[in-house]
Amino acid sequence: MLIDGFNNVQDIFDNFCPYTEEDPNRDINILIAIYELPAYEGYAFVLFEKDGQLFEVNGSHCSCYGLEGQWEPEETTLEALKYRIENGTLFYGYHLDRIKEELEQHERQHVEVIARKHNRRNIFDIRDKVKRKGKGHLFDL
Repeated sequence: MLIDGFNNVQDIFDNFCPYTEEDPNRDINILIAIYELPAYEGYAFVLFEKDGQLFEVNGSHCSCYGLEGQWEPEETTLEALKYRIENGTLFYGYHLDRIKEELEQHERQHVEVIARKHNRRNIFDIRDKVKRKGKGHLFDL
C-alpha cells in the first residue's frame, strides 16, 4: 500500500467525505492514495480494490476548498492505468514511477494467487494466458 499526503486510511475518507455518515471504507482495499498539495491547490488519486475489481477516485481543488464531495469511484483496469502512466495522463504526471511500481507489485501478487488457484507452477503461464485472452485485468480468469 502506498499512502502519501494523507495521514492514514481514515484521513482519506475524512478529506473526501467529511459530512457524510456513509462509510465508503467498507469492504475496500486501498492500494494507492496520494494527495499532492502544491501552492494554493490540491490533487488526489486513490486506487482501491473491491470484490476483485479496481476502482480509482480523482479529486482536485483550489485554495478555497478541499476534496469534500469528490468521492466518486470509477472502474478501471491495470492495463488502462499502465497506458495512462506511459502516456503521462495519470494523476497529472505526479509520482508516476511510484504508482507504476505499486501497480507492478499488485499485479505480481495477483498472478501468484491465480497461479496457486489453478495449480500452475510457472506464474508466467498465467501472464501469457491473460495476454492471449485480452482480458482487462487478471481477475477475469
